[in-house]
Amino acid sequence: MKQCIGMIEYIHIQKNDQWNIGVIDHTLSTAIDTLHSLDPESPISLNVSSIINEPGEYSFALAGLDSNDHVTFHSNEAMYRYDRIYPYTPYPAYWPSLSFTPSLDSVNIVLTMPQNDSTIVLRGTPGDSILFQWRLTHEMDYNVNFYILQIGLPYASNGGRSVDTLYIETEVNNNSVNISKDEILDMLVEAKVLQGEFEWNVTGILSTGEMVSVMSNSFSTVIDDKNYELTFPDEYRLYNNYPNPFNPVTTIAYDLKAWSIVNLQIFDIMGRKLMTLESSVKAPGHHYTMWNGKNSKGFQMASGVYFYRLTVENAITGKNAYTKVEKMMIIK
Repeated sequence: MKQCIGMIEYIHIQKNDQWNIGVIDHTLSTAIDTLHSLDPESPISLNVSSIINEPGEYSFALAGLDSNDHVTFHSNEAMYRYDRIYPYTPYPAYWPSLSFTPSLDSVNIVLTMPQNDSTIVLRGTPGDSILFQWRLTHEMDYNVNFYILQIGLPYASNGGRSVDTLYIETEVNNNSVNISKDEILDMLVEAKVLQGEFEWNVTGILSTGEMVSVMSNSFSTVIDDKNYELTFPDEYRLYNNYPNPFNPVTTIAYDLKAWSIVNLQIFDIMGRKLMTLESSVKAPGHHYTMWNGKNSKGFQMASGVYFYRLTVENAITGKNAYTKVEKMMIIK
């Protein structure tokens, strides 16, 4: 077929010769690789070193994983005639192209955020959350009723002789959701571990079945607290503040042997509460905080004797695990 535009004559060729790939009949053999996600205009790299190991002619084919998928390779390498010259066309619109129309059974979910093997920092600003996001392997209009996000935390149990996994699940109506860092922290507390390697995946629920993640992603957690040292105390302990007497700031330190709900409060000599320094879940280890001699309203306290009380509760049961009161003095 010919098409003339101005002085350039296009010749569309659909045959097998030196200028054109043509139509090739082939029988598929062993697959070299599986491409789970093809993005438009994005190059794909395949390692064929195990196949091409000596000079010669080789041919390759693409096929869908599912027999209901449809793959079309369009080879229309147009040549153009200008002053009797026949090179390949410089116009991409006439280059070979590949189209792929998947069946519903071939559509899966690709997890995008958090990225695989990423690290999540805990103990940030209260209310912090983690964005979980995913997409479908093919940009087509599918009627997904809802998604189920599952996050798992494997941990050693039975004295280290076996591995169990804690799970949380969330039903989501679109392809993203924010999960509170407190929920992740609660899983660490229940598993009695300081940090963990979490796994997550997503399942899409359709009226005709399910679509699943191509693969699970993982992320690890770290505790970011400048007033925390990772140690392994064998008991709860409240230390004497230092310096003592002090003016205007003193440091109060304590040890936790397990995940705990911690309350650290300041009282005057009459027993009136002046300030709450700590009120949150804390990891096992050595902790410290500072008091600047002011009450909760920001007023500086006068010289005299004051008390600080540490109350520790079991993070799972809420039962009291440790309480101790110490004395300190402000001097001016």
